[in-house]
Amino acid sequence: MHDGRRAKFTGKKHVTVGEPNNFTKIKNCSKALNCTINDLFTSALSQALARFFKEHGDASTKEINIILPANIRWELYPTREAVKLENKFAPCQMRLPIVEDPQESLQAVKKETAKLKRQFPAIYFMYITGKTMSVFLADFISRVVTDKLSMPYTLAFSNTPGVLKEIVVQNTLI
Repeated sequence: MHDGRRAKFTGKKHVTVGEPNNFTKIKNCSKALNCTINDLFTSALSQALARFFKEHGDASTKEINIILPANIRWELYPTREAVKLENKFAPCQMRLPIVEDPQESLQAVKKETAKLKRQFPAIYFMYITGKTMSVFLADFISRVVTDKLSMPYTLAFSNTPGVLKEIVVQNTLI
């Protein structure tokens, strides 16, 4: 993990997938707390990282850069039940506040996720740009451009319900 400054990382990159959760309980919990499911999970991540940093003697880290997946949809669905997961995502950058207290964490996260809702045009622009770069630029050029133009991120977080299509990684850093 790092503090948001670009670093030359070495070693293995780790990816993990959590156990399935009872979605109905999570949905009811978010309703009871008057927040979105994203707010609930992101707040839990904030609290867990606050405890992790504290246990490892780091009291100075108050926020980190993370990436959340933004679902890209090209049609307006008539109802919630009609929404399909299309497996199209764009990276959505967020400054995650690191707060141990659950109530304070939730409020801090809600402020940050509210900012994300105003990034709608930028999210679609990122998706289209990424697709365009992958078609017109050689892979190594795309990586250089991405490395030079993107901010460094401590972690990427996903709350999507599993892989809908096979993930294939070839000579890339995860």
